Amino acid sequence: LLNDTCIILAQIASKHQMTALQQQIQFLNRLNHWNE
Repeated sequence: LLNDTCIILAQIASKHQMTALQQQIQFLNRLNHWNE
């Protein structure tokens, strides 16, 4: 049971990291567009 919980938490954490990374990339893209 504990192992399953750890796996689920790890999956949630990795998904959260991916969305945070995508948001950062979108933010940087917007900055680049403004600079042009």
